[in-house]
Amino acid sequence: MDLEHIVRDVIHLANGRLSQPFEITQKRGYGGQMDDVVTEIDKAAQETYIRMLFKYFPEFGVVAEEQELMVPCQMGGTDVYVTVDPIDGTKALVRRQSHGIGTMIALVHDGKIIAAYVGDVKTGEIYGYESAMNSDVVRIYSLTNREILSIDTLRPLSEQAVILNDDPRNYPPFVQAFAHKTDCGGLFKKVRTTEGSLGIGIARLWKGEIGAALISIHPAPPWDITPVIGISQKMGFVFLRVNMETKQFEPYEPPISKKIEWGPKYVLMIHQSRLPELRTWEARFHNSRL
Repeated sequence: MDLEHIVRDVIHLANGRLSQPFEITQKRGYGGQMDDVVTEIDKAAQETYIRMLFKYFPEFGVVAEEQELMVPCQMGGTDVYVTVDPIDGTKALVRRQSHGIGTMIALVHDGKIIAAYVGDVKTGEIYGYESAMNSDVVRIYSLTNREILSIDTLRPLSEQAVILNDDPRNYPPFVQAFAHKTDCGGLFKKVRTTEGSLGIGIARLWKGEIGAALISIHPAPPWDITPVIGISQKMGFVFLRVNMETKQFEPYEPPISKKIEWGPKYVLMIHQSRLPELRTWEARFHNSRL
């Protein structure tokens, strides 16, 4: 048994439950308000993860979303743990969206992410890697079909889209300046918005469907951010803090942590091959203000 097959089992379980009525309960959000929700599908998915992890990897620690479950590693002299987001995009699930519902898992060994998988509950696709098996990030779209994911490093951002998780007009002026179409002075050919699962949204980046993503890691729950960090960095993507004071993009290492961290509100994700293009736009922006 490996992590990929556990994710596949959870996808199967979630799809089966989605065809039936399910209970929805309010819960406290990360800001302390009762503005979040949990469903019985979230709970059943987490129970499946925990049961299978305890069965096949009994000494691994676990950090899971529901009830902020934390089980310490039982291996002496090392720290190995699994992050579990049973349903990523619960509000999308409650809205009965046909997209943006995922499930995510990552394996961390002494601070290094050595395996990560993001599963799309609606399509059955799984994205990820497991270092002990293969160093490539793959897209698995059936029991027997998988493809190695790679990025066209010669395709400029000016020919690609960026995704945001809100209406562009709701962002600060500097964000609006770069997260805009090239014919309006921005970096990109198109601007798209997304909602629901963070992992499923970022999978569009891994597939090459889009060229950049502007995300918020404020907060950064480990079950949300760890798989995204692992797969993205494995493919050569970088994280850049958007500094609103200096109007610059600063290299940023997102936290690999067992607790909820509060990172930057605006972080741009692009492939490392696109950094020169970003720096050129940044210089042009500052020169235009002189």
